Amino acid sequence: MFRYASLWFACVVSLVLLVGPAAAQDKEKVKKESKSYSAAEIKAEARRLAKALEIDSHKKADLMTALDRGLKSADFKDAVKEKPVGAVFVYRAGEGGVIVKFLKGDGKISFAGGRQKGTIYLKAISAGAQIGGSAVWGVGLVMGLKKAEDFGGDYTGKATHATAGDDSAPGGRRLTLDTEEEEKKHDVLLLFSGRGLSAGVGGETLSLTPDW
Repeated sequence: MFRYASLWFACVVSLVLLVGPAAAQDKEKVKKESKSYSAAEIKAEARRLAKALEIDSHKKADLMTALDRGLKSADFKDAVKEKPVGAVFVYRAGEGGVIVKFLKGDGKISFAGGRQKGTIYLKAISAGAQIGGSAVWGVGLVMGLKKAEDFGGDYTGKATHATAGDDSAPGGRRLTLDTEEEEKKHDVLLLFSGRGLSAGVGGETLSLTPDW
């Protein structure tokens, strides 16, 4: 009887040892296969990235207000059904120029189920008018991205924002990766606030460069 009890105990231990790692692997697999963020996860990740960039509390509050408005908009809710958010980034940049505006900055990006807090650099050129300096900080939502390695390059679209005076005013732009390879195409939705006076009236090209 003792022999049978020992054999039963050995079987149970073996089963636990086998099932434990398998369960952990399944959990990790699910995590890695998660390729999109929910609205709540987008906001949580934006806060983490803003903290990593050491954006102060007032600017962070402006950012979260712009993000919250964007996530609640009918346009976003319709778009995300077809193009889920696969990555989130937060950036800071300076803007200048009179006839042709230019913007240059850096940021941090996280991919759903992938790289976290990676560094990116961005620059943009657009037709418009600008008075004084304009500091911009924003959140970028990468939509419809099939593979993380497809992120980066030149994105084109229309500037649809205006910021005036010293009042923080949420704005937004939706841009698409400029590529002839349809399977790599995806959108970047920028939700931002800024200071200064800026009005875009033409097309815009945004270059996003991953630092890895």
